[in-house]
Amino acid sequence: MKVSETQQYEPQPTGWDALILLGSFILFPVILLPVLWKFISSTHLNYRKGYSYYQLTNCLIGGYIFIVMYYFFVPYSEFEPSQRANKAMGLALAVGIIGILIVAVLYGLRLRANKRFYTLAKEYESLVSNGLHSIEDIALHVHQPLSAVLKDLQYLLNHKLFPNGIIKEGRVRLNAYNQHSDKPGMESTHNLVHNTDETPLETTVPPGPKSHECIGCGNKVMLNPLESLLCEYCGLPLTYT
Repeated sequence: MKVSETQQYEPQPTGWDALILLGSFILFPVILLPVLWKFISSTHLNYRKGYSYYQLTNCLIGGYIFIVMYYFFVPYSEFEPSQRANKAMGLALAVGIIGILIVAVLYGLRLRANKRFYTLAKEYESLVSNGLHSIEDIALHVHQPLSAVLKDLQYLLNHKLFPNGIIKEGRVRLNAYNQHSDKPGMESTHNLVHNTDETPLETTVPPGPKSHECIGCGNKVMLNPLESLLCEYCGLPLTYT
């Protein structure tokens, strides 16, 4: 399936997400609790809101199948086969109608959240490319809390936008690992994309960002040198090596 324009900044499914979906088919009530906890605990993350609705939708779909199969094999097991099948079909229809309504609402909320973050990402890109690198000033321009903007920009730096960029001393610093100048702290304000054809001015190039895979769930994250953070899916620590 082709990813829509507003989905291009949405986190990608991981092995942990597949495990949650599989678990919802088998132990839906147990799996639903951590999914809801993750959903509630990440509501302040603009970049993850749409994906949270998507994950909750998948969990509910798995739960729908779990409920129908559970009633078919346990409570309805004492009925005759034909009566058992009729009762299971009636339950599937009733639960399915309610489920479709819930899924439709969650899908609409997902599209809305993704569209909102897509607009934010484009604003961040425009502001930074025009020389506004202070996170505090960026937050004022987009009318977002400073903490939310910081997390948004860190996500975009690690995954989608601003290659070789870092956040340091409250500012976005572009091309931090390929600029060499006699003036410390000089930043590029005219181009968001690193020109790989440029010849380095020094023979020793500082290490740049590297992709690290979480040993717990397989989630891949770009880390800058000396950077450490917790995996957004399973909570295990990730450290640049």
